[in-house]
Amino acid sequence: MEKQQHPDPRKDRDTRSPEPAAEIISARLWPSADEAVSSDARAWPDVDLDKVEGSLLPATRRLSPQFPVAGMQSRYLAFQQHRIQRNPRDLLAHVRRVMMEVATGDAASVNGALVDLFLVLGSRGRQLRRRLLVYASPQLDPGQRRFFREHLDAGLRSADITEDIPHSRLSQQRAGSVSIVKRRDAAASIEAVKLARDSIAAGHDEHAQSLLEGIVERDPGNEAACRELLGLYSRNGLRKSLLRTYSASLGRQLALPEIWRYLAAELPDERQ
Repeated sequence: MEKQQHPDPRKDRDTRSPEPAAEIISARLWPSADEAVSSDARAWPDVDLDKVEGSLLPATRRLSPQFPVAGMQSRYLAFQQHRIQRNPRDLLAHVRRVMMEVATGDAASVNGALVDLFLVLGSRGRQLRRRLLVYASPQLDPGQRRFFREHLDAGLRSADITEDIPHSRLSQQRAGSVSIVKRRDAAASIEAVKLARDSIAAGHDEHAQSLLEGIVERDPGNEAACRELLGLYSRNGLRKSLLRTYSASLGRQLALPEIWRYLAAELPDERQ
């Protein structure tokens, strides 16, 4: 049987414009609004950001998971912040972070998360920026709402920020640069593996799989993440997912290669 080839999405990850991805994410978050109207101005007619109430916002939990174990929420946020520092163009991490910060109710953290999103997108992805601003508005003070409203059309640049923004991960960095500290990376990966293990123990295998696959994508040599992910694939019979991750990591010193090869050969095909 001919093996299916899986393209590696990392090859051009840092060079692609984030605008198309921003529009796709926006559409997936609130599909009913997108189906009803295609224009952003019509989707949000004359929204007064100072009067938005949480109950009036479009309901979605697609990118804001619920955690049954105390402490998992803050660890999930730390992991998304780490992903943003590693790759500022990771729009899914930005959106997950904003939505989780809104759920926690920390106004300063919500403001910092929005600043980072606005900085990365610049003048692009206006629809996504506007919708997340409306979503987060109940957590912002009038001055913060006015600041983001003023930068909706032209976008936000580092030069527009004249003071320190608490909880912003990107406002202190020069444009086009990302500070990567290996010690910090290792600590974040360890914490993410612990979070994945807690998710498995709580019965949230899909969430654990997403976390572990993200770790292996960035660090294929992480033995703890590979061991947990392989166990999850094996228990749930996820041969297609295993082959996708394995093929994307070929030639990158993947940890536990013998186990990857064994499971790739021995796991039965998934039932349709």
